Amino acid sequence: MKSFHQIFNELKKDRGLSNKQIASFTGVKLKEVKQWESGTSFPIETKVVDALEGLLGTEISESLEGYSSQSKINSQVKTAEDDIFKVKNEKIDVTNTKIDKLRNLFQKQPQNTTEYEFDNEIEHIADDYYFEEDTAAPEQNVLEKPYIYDENQIGFYFSRNLKTLGLLSILGVIIFSFFQLFWDSFNLFLDNLL
Repeated sequence: MKSFHQIFNELKKDRGLSNKQIASFTGVKLKEVKQWESGTSFPIETKVVDALEGLLGTEISESLEGYSSQSKINSQVKTAEDDIFKVKNEKIDVTNTKIDKLRNLFQKQPQNTTEYEFDNEIEHIADDYYFEEDTAAPEQNVLEKPYIYDENQIGFYFSRNLKTLGLLSILGVIIFSFFQLFWDSFNLFLDNLL
């Protein structure tokens, strides 16, 4: 039985096709076609074999029947790659390192929120005073709660404002010292010129 490259060369010569034409019709590189011609390799992909079959005839696919084990090897390699890169669904235990413990120390802990009942206070106020109902937007006022009674919200605003005030004061001191240094250098420069 003839090998692939012998049948390939005969059929190519019979059809009068060049290596360049076969490469352009099959969509492979010219270097690959030259390797087929010399017998150092053969087409493995099914779309290339189908294109060669259309160009040169069914004899090409018949000559490759002995090499079908190569496609099995390729499928085995593909399944092996899938097994390697497959992510296993295992539960990963996260251990607390010293850095995690330090980070958790400075991380804000969720505080237990307590529900306040303001209805009693409002009833006492309602008894003492007469309130006119706001007819413009009653739905909006139902959902709003004043932040004055929420300790977490007040603490957040105060801490944010204190941090901002502290950073601005530090920045002001730095700017003032740089400006003072600039002014002294500028005066020294003017004294040296005169």
